[in-house]
Amino acid sequence: MFDFLPKDVQVTEKDLSQTPPAVLKLLFAMAEEITRLNKRIEELEAKLDENSSNSNKPPSSNSPYKENTPKKRKRPAERNGGDIGSSC
Repeated sequence: MFDFLPKDVQVTEKDLSQTPPAVLKLLFAMAEEITRLNKRIEELEAKLDENSSNSNKPPSSNSPYKENTPKKRKRPAERNGGDIGSSC
């Protein structure tokens, strides 16, 4: 019911039955708002992780303060195959 409460806080049916209706209405409205805001925070944090390589944003929109993504590995100096100059 109140998923946002710390684990050590327990709200019992007795507690709720002794709570005035106006306070319950406020609590439930606040619980809905907290749930909505937590969802919005997750959406915004996901947007922070976007850059030009994983979205349709242009490279100029990348933050100059974040580290660049790792570059692709370069090919090894030695190539597989026969000797240079031999015809196969």
